[in-house]
Amino acid sequence: MRIERLSLHNYRQFRDQDIWFRQVPGTDLHLLIGENGTGKTNILNAINWCLYGEEPHLSRGSELLPVLNLQATRESAQGEERKVLVEIATKADDEREIAFTREATYRICEGQPSLHGTEFHVRTPDDKGNTKILPEDAGQAYVTRFVP
Repeated sequence: MRIERLSLHNYRQFRDQDIWFRQVPGTDLHLLIGENGTGKTNILNAINWCLYGEEPHLSRGSELLPVLNLQATRESAQGEERKVLVEIATKADDEREIAFTREATYRICEGQPSLHGTEFHVRTPDDKGNTKILPEDAGQAYVTRFVP
């Protein structure tokens, strides 16, 4: 299984970002290069958060911040809901397209985001080629099986 695309919506410093990992004939290596503080580690954390619901590589300052983008928080009205979405679009060895998605809902109260829940699901084709959405428990089993 290989990652084809990573979509980030309101995840930390990324407002709306798609990162494509296109396969180049003869090689399949992708490097993340950038200045300190530009989000390289947060891209890896986004993948981990999407699949497992945790971010293992946060600095002390980042641990205190919500996953919700700070600009999205500042632009929100009192009581407004904002969503954080990370989706990993993959292609399995048998060419099936499988997408892992985690979404968190925050409500803004007195200028601060308050987490109101997260959802995780996996979209995969069934035997007839139709898309099926697996609930969280079945989706986590899928993660364990394909991305240990």
